[in-house]
Amino acid sequence: LNFFILLAIYFFIRGLRDDPDRGTLIYLAYASMGIGFMIKGPPAVLIPALTVGIFTLVLFDRSIFSRLRLVSGAVILAVLIVPWFTTMLSLHGDEFKNHILGAEFRDRMIHDTPFSLYYVGVTLRYYLPWSFFFVAALIVRFTTTPGAAGTASDKNGYLMSLSETLKFRLTELREKDHQPFLFCLAWIFGPLLLFTLFRIEHSRYLLPTLPAIVMITTHFLAHIADSPTGCQRRSFKIPFYLTLIIYFLLAILSGIAISLIQPVLSPPLPLLLLPGILFLGVGCLLLCYRYRKVTALIITLSLFQLVTLTSFSGDALPFFNRYPMKKFAKEILADPHLEKRIGLYRLGNHRARMGVLTGLPSLYLNNAEELKQFIQSGKKVFVVMRESDWKEEFSDL
Repeated sequence: LNFFILLAIYFFIRGLRDDPDRGTLIYLAYASMGIGFMIKGPPAVLIPALTVGIFTLVLFDRSIFSRLRLVSGAVILAVLIVPWFTTMLSLHGDEFKNHILGAEFRDRMIHDTPFSLYYVGVTLRYYLPWSFFFVAALIVRFTTTPGAAGTASDKNGYLMSLSETLKFRLTELREKDHQPFLFCLAWIFGPLLLFTLFRIEHSRYLLPTLPAIVMITTHFLAHIADSPTGCQRRSFKIPFYLTLIIYFLLAILSGIAISLIQPVLSPPLPLLLLPGILFLGVGCLLLCYRYRKVTALIITLSLFQLVTLTSFSGDALPFFNRYPMKKFAKEILADPHLEKRIGLYRLGNHRARMGVLTGLPSLYLNNAEELKQFIQSGKKVFVVMRESDWKEEFSDL
């Protein structure tokens, strides 16, 4: 889904900028939206449409509407979606119709979830520490004059009043040189506004906005790296120090946790090395900052975060998480048979995880008849089910 959303936005950008007359790339954007709809439903159409729609409305350029070829786009979407919908409806009947119209449309718009700023917190939390620099990029962009943006730390620099600066900056977004930044903002805030208004709280819905967040953050860091005094600006120092504090606290807390559990359990070696890796990373970041090597600092922070997250996901979380599917997966993998099949009886939420843990096909079994057919398939099979289901339905086996 995210691939086809990104592909649609890419074709829209290229079509509006490089191919305004022929329209081939615009047609490919609509085709990408249609394919994305067949994968996951309305978000594949709504997210690119909101992004381009907000961008067009802010520019208030009527020529863009003709270049978007809205009628042709609607035809392309209909040609792709309607036959697919008809085919799936004929194959699966009311179950498919209820899923699309019920789960994907009605249930996402009509529910009792209270209104909240869920995505603000998720954006800041999930993208740490880069979200610190992203917020700094937005603050610099909208609170300083063009002349002061490059020397935000100079106390003698001229700053407009906040209201005047915001008005100037918002007007400036319509200019050709600043339209890429405007498009990124539409790409971020359009989908988040949609999901916030409909009170749909799923962190994975942030993924389509990630490329725009990365581009704004990277543009900001590139300007910092190109400036001789970039690392001395408050707009860089504050998020950098916050990043150091987070990793320093993680190093201390992980060291304390390991020292407390080591007498009881036997942590794996990578987990024992984690506090040292964290302290080493903090030291490397400080050295890069001390010698004003901003480019090296950014690369070091990227590698440091990659190693840290990999260690947490691959070593810390599996060690502390007593997820039962891990035990089942270990027993299944210990069996020497090559042609093994796994069935999960009424454990739909665990099917994908079992497949990841074992690397083997995992089937969802809805009822006793499907379980019987699965067992009689003639192959080596493993069945995972709740103990309560075993006692209530299969106690005579």
